[in-house]
Amino acid sequence: MPLTLGSAFDASVEATRASVRALPALPPRGQVRTLIHQLTGLVAALRTAPDHFTRSTVRVPRPATVMGRTRAHLTPHLTAAEDRLKLALTRCAPLSSPGGAAGSHLAEARVRLRLAQEVLASHRGPDGEPLTPYLSLQTQAGAQRYVLLRITDLAWEAGRLAGHLAERTADPGVAELLAGARRALHQAVVLGRDAGRPVMPEYAELPTAPTPTVQPDGVRPLDLPQNSDRLIRAVFQATRADGRPLSGSDLHQIARHLTLVNLLTGRLLLHVSESADPAAGQRLGHTANALRESARQWGLVARAFARVVDLSDPRETPRLPRYTHHDVRSGRANPMPRTAPHPATETAWGLGVRVGQLLYGERWQPTDPRPLARPAADLLTDAGAGTPGGLLRVLHQPLAAARFLAHQAPRLLRRARPHLVSDAPEHRPVPSPTRTRWYPITARQLDGLCEVFHSAATAQERATTELERAARTLGTDLPRARLDSIVHALLSEAEHWTPPHVAGVTTPATTHGRITSRDPQYRLPPVRPDLEMQLADAYGDDDRRTEERPRALAPRVREPRI
Repeated sequence: MPLTLGSAFDASVEATRASVRALPALPPRGQVRTLIHQLTGLVAALRTAPDHFTRSTVRVPRPATVMGRTRAHLTPHLTAAEDRLKLALTRCAPLSSPGGAAGSHLAEARVRLRLAQEVLASHRGPDGEPLTPYLSLQTQAGAQRYVLLRITDLAWEAGRLAGHLAERTADPGVAELLAGARRALHQAVVLGRDAGRPVMPEYAELPTAPTPTVQPDGVRPLDLPQNSDRLIRAVFQATRADGRPLSGSDLHQIARHLTLVNLLTGRLLLHVSESADPAAGQRLGHTANALRESARQWGLVARAFARVVDLSDPRETPRLPRYTHHDVRSGRANPMPRTAPHPATETAWGLGVRVGQLLYGERWQPTDPRPLARPAADLLTDAGAGTPGGLLRVLHQPLAAARFLAHQAPRLLRRARPHLVSDAPEHRPVPSPTRTRWYPITARQLDGLCEVFHSAATAQERATTELERAARTLGTDLPRARLDSIVHALLSEAEHWTPPHVAGVTTPATTHGRITSRDPQYRLPPVRPDLEMQLADAYGDDDRRTEERPRALAPRVREPRI
């Protein structure tokens, strides 16, 4: 499973608790110095963590006000705790000794906190540009409060460790400084938890943005969530102006691959429903029917591209007439250019293959005949679920990725339109030459493509909803589904967002009465002086005056006549 924001914070908090449990009753003075040094580094990382998360929201549309206000309250207390720990470090034994198990857990806690920061940093590029649609979540107050709540959880455990060190050290001056650090950390916890209500618990499911590379064949079906996130990232970057667009051939092939994904997912659920209880089996059957309808709609999308060719990527073309011997001898026979498919196309193909391998075995390929399905127990074990509810949690991600692509189809078609041509007779222009077969795609035909994508998005939305209902019937929670719904709502709101009407900036300035110019109406435009002519008149240069005189005013040269 991919690393998530919540799992990184949970691992950091658990490692800090483990360091408290591993602390010996009478630690040596050198070990106390080592632990104070590591605890100082952890508190310094906590102090800079709000700054890091605030900088993460620089290139997103809304300002981060919640994080900025709470950071102003937390920073003084965290700074005071860090200063007391540094002062206690100077009063400890001059020599350090190994920190033992407690030191190892502290080092792991700091690494896990760094991983939580890397999870957020993976969703934006080196210049701050968004790489995935999940970056817009950082603008939400609930998401920022969740990050603050987890930082305060870690600060609470760090304060507990400082208090235990104060009780077990032999130096009273060091013990007093450690107790002061504990009080400062607990005061920061109180302020952070007071400002951290309400939170967005779904933000814990934020995954690490995967690389756009494609996994080789033979990868276990457990990688379905990661490959689904990879498809979402590839589609999101294709909608942006600085990303590689999806061609018509890519959209055609992706529609076929998503047809296979929906069909195999429905068969997989029907196979699992045979060994489930009647209520769960009935709900899984309804989900399979919705997936069958979604597969039919994606098939209609692929059929709509049957008469459309992308000139920049002609991998998908209708059957063309073969070249004659005369065309080959005259040099008019040119092979089609071979282009590499988009990473989104290869990822969509990999999703279909992995769902099929989960159902039929690791050696299954789409070109193979349909074999017998594997036992349901082996299927659940290989999916890493163990229960039908866990299987639904894994299968939800490919459906969410297909829904995201269907909703982004109008933007993808808008970028690919300049290279799309068609030979459909019903869309052929009326005054057209007889020897021309291909014509640019018309607006009516583009509307038809958008319409089939809209139908596929509606069917995919219905299938995803049925899968979520089946998960609730089985007693399984899908927080990632709620996170995807929040992202979809944010993107839909951004598409319909309009700038505010500001007179003189985004709208014409309001005027009272008739608009009149300040300049007098009789003033003529200024005439540019001819400096060359003025110099010729001043110096009496007749030759120069004749050469530089305009052609309309120059004397006419008379030619001699015989």
